[in-house]
Amino acid sequence: MTRSEDRLEGASTWEQDLYSHMRAHLAEEVSLLSEYCVAAESTRSRAFAYLVRLLMDDERSHHMMMEALAATLKHDAELGGGTPEVPYLDFYRVEGQVLEELTQKLLDREREDCFGAFSQGSK
Repeated sequence: MTRSEDRLEGASTWEQDLYSHMRAHLAEEVSLLSEYCVAAESTRSRAFAYLVRLLMDDERSHHMMMEALAATLKHDAELGGGTPEVPYLDFYRVEGQVLEELTQKLLDREREDCFGAFSQGSK
């Protein structure tokens, strides 16, 4: 059952179900973050606390992304007008060749970073 604060005006069944799922997932994450916090604070192992804090950072990032996606779904379902939080994919409309070149350059740099570290270690 959809909570009243999760009800979208004018949404399709699919949009409403997805939005409700996203909101429920976000609510569960708040509880999970609390558990991570307790785990990090209750251990005497600095290494374990460090790892849990890394997981907490990842969960916070995931939470922010899910919030943005939910807000964008709400924006679109309710015909909010203006610009959604998560932009529409516009790669094919703007700077296609430039974006392709930039993407290839970044991928090449990542490959160099990854494989370069292994080849330097063998010298």
